[in-house]
Amino acid sequence: MTFKRIIFWSEFPKKVNWNKIKEELENDKKRIEVYIAARSKKEFLFWKRKINSRYIKIGAWPVLSKERGYWFSGFTDKKDIDKLDEFKGINFKLDIEPPLPKFKYNFFKILFFYLIPYFVKRAKNSWYLENKIEKLSKKSEIILSGFTFPRFITKRFGDLESKGNNYKNYICYTTLGPRPLMKFYYRLFIKNKTNDKTMFAIGCLDKGIFGNEPIYKDISGFKEDILMLKNLGVNNIVIYSLEGLTKKKDMKNWLKVIFS
Repeated sequence: MTFKRIIFWSEFPKKVNWNKIKEELENDKKRIEVYIAARSKKEFLFWKRKINSRYIKIGAWPVLSKERGYWFSGFTDKKDIDKLDEFKGINFKLDIEPPLPKFKYNFFKILFFYLIPYFVKRAKNSWYLENKIEKLSKKSEIILSGFTFPRFITKRFGDLESKGNNYKNYICYTTLGPRPLMKFYYRLFIKNKTNDKTMFAIGCLDKGIFGNEPIYKDISGFKEDILMLKNLGVNNIVIYSLEGLTKKKDMKNWLKVIFS
């Protein structure tokens, strides 16, 4: 089984070896999609022109400054949610997550001192974000990326289900916590949720915005996660991140795992 869509997030496009990935894709006639983190339409268009490859389909990944919370959610100010308007007509992905915390990544600290407290906080602008997404989805294909939490929690964040031009992506990074526990939970979550409008993200191949996220120690864990998704009938895969992939000396081998 091969995936129908193969998508990469690129949170730090300056760190991507674009010539390396373009050459490899062109040699093998393989195609991927890449969503580029950008604070503005102007920044996104800069990277789209710079990449310019028929083997890479480019989408935007709107983000805010760290001071404004970085990700979007019902906790985001309306004036910041309105910044999404400039991406009208552009396909983009949106992380629906509470505001970025001020501490470094730690699994238990993130869970108990960051995420769980937001389960009970009032997200006063969830409805505003939902309306904005529904309006923009009339002109844009939007991937809504969120946690594998129960629906009553993610809805409070402003996370919508897939419909119309909206696709749903679930974050399934096994590197971010106790791996056996994470894999067990993700298997249960993914089961019966696979369809053409849903995608699942694995990682991490590199550190993210926290700067200290755990990453795959070698290709074996990556292979296991790819196989897990295939065995569960997943059609669309997302991988964090493209910069991490192009840092690999044996990048060709990692790509073979994805396309095999």
